[in-house]
Amino acid sequence: MKKFVKTLFAICLCFVAVSPVFLAGCAKTFKINVEVEGNGFVYKAKVEGVSIVGTNTAKKGSTFEYFVSPKTGYIIDKVIIDGTEYTEEYNREKAYFSFKDVNANHTVKVIFAAGYNTITLKCKTEDNVYEVYKTLSVLTEDTIDFNEEMFGGVNNKFWFKMEKGKAYYLYNDSQDFNVEPTDPNYEKNIVHVYGGAMEFYTNLTRTDLDQLAANAARTK
Repeated sequence: MKKFVKTLFAICLCFVAVSPVFLAGCAKTFKINVEVEGNGFVYKAKVEGVSIVGTNTAKKGSTFEYFVSPKTGYIIDKVIIDGTEYTEEYNREKAYFSFKDVNANHTVKVIFAAGYNTITLKCKTEDNVYEVYKTLSVLTEDTIDFNEEMFGGVNNKFWFKMEKGKAYYLYNDSQDFNVEPTDPNYEKNIVHVYGGAMEFYTNLTRTDLDQLAANAARTK
């Protein structure tokens, strides 16, 4: 009798140990939890604009597809799937991922980071047309200080942007550069880069600008 009880007890222990695995295998749906850190989105595939951040349900055996898309000026820094960083090559500006033949719960964490933006500076030529003077690569959320000597010095009025044929000078119109006048960081000739390519112009020539930079170097 004692031997029978021990055998029955052992069988019960085995059942308790394997039942979660067994029940999981029998589950009809699974949870896929999506988390985002930074400036970007995770969309349901083919339905851009429908966020799937949070807990999602996928049927057993189905394919769960999703797009990862950063905001303008940002990139996909990391995609962590079930606790492990995805290391295969993918497009950092927009990427597609999927879980095929879903048969378990999954987690996805996407981390976005600031990307580089192309800032083009153009100056006048002797023929009175604009040419590229410099091309800068600036991180989103960084600033460009046109008060530096190489650009003309403090409070200079040399640089402007063009919109529909009209010039907006940085010194007078910095609020047009993604910064509201009430912003505590508002300053003249300071450009806050919030994503996307930008162009700025000056009526100085390349020789003028090079001279300003040379003068600045000598005074340091």
